Amino acid sequence: MSETPKQCPNCGGAMEFNIAKQKIICKNCSTELDLPPSERTVQEHDFNETRGRERNAAQYEYENSVTVLVCQNCGAEISAAANVTNLTCRFCGSPQMAKSPKEAGIAPEALMPFRVQKHDAAGIFSKWLKKRFWAPKALKTLAQTDKLNAVYTPYWTFDAHAQGNYTAEGGKDRKETYQQDGKTETRTHTDWYNAYGFVDQSFDDVLVYAGSGGDNLPDKMKTFDTKTTLIPFESAYLNGFQAETYSLPPEEGFDRARIKMESEIKTGVEREVRRSYDRVRNVRLMVNFSGVMYKYVLLPLWFSGFTYQGKNFSVTINGATGEIIGAYPKSGLKIAIFVAACLAAVGIIIALIISANS
Repeated sequence: MSETPKQCPNCGGAMEFNIAKQKIICKNCSTELDLPPSERTVQEHDFNETRGRERNAAQYEYENSVTVLVCQNCGAEISAAANVTNLTCRFCGSPQMAKSPKEAGIAPEALMPFRVQKHDAAGIFSKWLKKRFWAPKALKTLAQTDKLNAVYTPYWTFDAHAQGNYTAEGGKDRKETYQQDGKTETRTHTDWYNAYGFVDQSFDDVLVYAGSGGDNLPDKMKTFDTKTTLIPFESAYLNGFQAETYSLPPEEGFDRARIKMESEIKTGVEREVRRSYDRVRNVRLMVNFSGVMYKYVLLPLWFSGFTYQGKNFSVTINGATGEIIGAYPKSGLKIAIFVAACLAAVGIIIALIISANS
């Protein structure tokens, strides 16, 4: 990792990464510094050697450049630049953060810098809120865009090659006639046949959220381009930000990645079977994964959380692309009014039909 000053060379003030300029800027005197080009390249690691990874210079530098803080309210653990202590918890919003005895863990191999500034994220959030028709009016007060937190979020990426066999049942539809109440009726009957085939598929950068967020929204993000926009990790990017510490070990991360891979394989098998049949069911996979590689990366997300009637809700915005996903409460009053209106409309239609036939 290249060395970037954490204090301003002019006034000694704290340096922070500026999203708009993609530079390190002093909060006091506005001195700007370019981030030096990294001497490293983003590398993936052999999954079979996960536990045997040796500590190297990059690992020691990472441990010295970050500190782990634990929220005194909810217990969440956050990594930040070593000179930063005034953070709020991204999970519950509490400012009560204390230094944790826990080590920072494996050094990130790469990160994706923030591109979406806070005011842009706030605009995206506001537009999202306005389109939530079923949300209660109070939501716009509770979900405040000024409480957006920028967090570098931990992910594992996995590469693997899958080979094996599959079995399934393919169905062919045919029409058949039958008699009912003296009338000839037609119905569809499906004849089922055994289908089988071979699986040979490679996967690249399957993303698995490695943090402890209960809502798991980060795992649902779809627009991260980890193949072209990652850069070697540099601790200077954490200046002025927080990074969620990973809690999911890589072994468990691959278990989740394998589920994603098998789901994609199954979808492909179903598509293949439907080339010869009208329907498909009972897909069974007998697949082995080999050549598994992984890396630990930090990806940029904006978070906002709020509580409504005792339940917690959160919204997540991709800090690189602006994609937004989230959960929100539904207004029981709005739903009741809608149902009542539908029932009233049905009643009017029925009354008109009865009137027309009388």
